[in-house]
Amino acid sequence: MADISKKAGPGKGAQALKLNIKLTKQQQQNLAAAVIIIAGIFFVYVKYFFMPNIKALNDKTAILAQKTRDLNDARDMVARYDEFLKNASDINYRTDFMDRRLPADADISDTIRELTQRATEYNISIIKFEPGAAAIKGDYKQTGIKLNFLTTYGNLGNFLTSMGYIERLTTPDSITIKAYKPAGADDAADNISVDMSVEIYSFI
Repeated sequence: MADISKKAGPGKGAQALKLNIKLTKQQQQNLAAAVIIIAGIFFVYVKYFFMPNIKALNDKTAILAQKTRDLNDARDMVARYDEFLKNASDINYRTDFMDRRLPADADISDTIRELTQRATEYNISIIKFEPGAAAIKGDYKQTGIKLNFLTTYGNLGNFLTSMGYIERLTTPDSITIKAYKPAGADDAADNISVDMSVEIYSFI
């Protein structure tokens, strides 16, 4: 039962409303039961409806964000297609160049033939030609060839320079130069004796 009464409060005739609500024991029990039921319904709703929906929403949001990034990446690739083609062409050129400089072919006969031709171009007659054993150096193989020949300083320099233009990577190594001047030879004749090693490389 509710008991409502009014009485005058202090100051300028203000009125204060005093509300007293008295519940029976049965009503109190009913109210407590209602609070428990509402709390249970709220718990069930949060656990079995609200939280799964939030998780599903977060998953779909993450998927949407990833698809958006993929779409932006695809648009960026399309916008840079010409640049990619240029880079791909440059990469292919460099790859082909490296394949020629370090071929996987173990046969070095063509390289030896080209080396001999370049020596002939600069008036170098090879006296001794001694192929060595191949040595494995990590990802590539190195084959040494020992040479001995007579020449001039100028022709030697030209020969060593031309070696850098041989298609397969070929480098001079361990060069020893000795003066050579037989009796009666003119100034234009060969005046040095050269012992050197030539290293030829192959990719494994």
